[in-house]
Amino acid sequence: MKTIKIFCITLGVLFFFYLICSMMGFFSVFKVQTLANEPAQKQGEIFFTTNLIDHNNNDLIVYGIDGQKRIHRLIAQGGDRLEIVDGVTYVNGKNVDKEISLMHTYKIKMEDAAKLNPGDDINPLFIRPVGDGTAMVFAEDKKIEKLKIGAISMNSEKGEDDPYVKKVWGKYNKDFFGPVTVPKGKIFVMGDNRDNSEDSRYIGYINEEDIYGVIIN
Repeated sequence: MKTIKIFCITLGVLFFFYLICSMMGFFSVFKVQTLANEPAQKQGEIFFTTNLIDHNNNDLIVYGIDGQKRIHRLIAQGGDRLEIVDGVTYVNGKNVDKEISLMHTYKIKMEDAAKLNPGDDINPLFIRPVGDGTAMVFAEDKKIEKLKIGAISMNSEKGEDDPYVKKVWGKYNKDFFGPVTVPKGKIFVMGDNRDNSEDSRYIGYINEEDIYGVIIN
C-alpha cells in the first residue's frame, strides 16, 4: 500500500510539473494532424516542442494562427530575401531545398504507380489515377529518383494564375514566387509536402511572436 501511495504521489508531481512546463512552453507534446510536413513528419506521430531554444531557418516549428496551432518549417525570417523559382526555394540566394527531404506532385504511368504498394514508404493514399493510363502521386523526391521511373514534376508554369496565392499576395503561384523580403517581426513558413500544404504562400506571413516552440528531433 505504501509503495502504491508513493507511486501515485510521484505520478501526480510529474504530471503537475509537465502542466507547468507546457503552460510556459518549456516542454509540450503535440500530435501531427496533417500531411503537410511529409516525409519528415508522418500523420499521427507524436512530437515534442520547446521554447527554450532559438528558432532558426529550416527548423520545424509550432505557431498560432486564427486560434489554431499549426506545424510548418521556418523558411525565412525578418530581413531574409525569399524567392521560389520553378519549385526550388532560395533564401538570400541559397538553395535551401537541398538541405530538406521534400515531396512534390508527379505524373507517372499506372504500371509505375503499382510499384508504390502499401508496404512501400510512399503513402498509398497519395496515388490518384487520372484516367489516361497515368496517375498523380504525392511522393518524396528522393524516392522517385531512386525508383528510376519516368516521373513528370507537376510544377506550375511561370506566370500561371493561382487564385489562392493571388488572393493573399496579388500575384505569384506556388512554384514561381517572389522575390520578397520578409518584414521585421514576421516569418515565412512552408510544408515539406510542397504541393499539399497550406503555408505562407496561401496564408501570408506569420508573426514571429506567435511561435510556440521549436520541434525537438
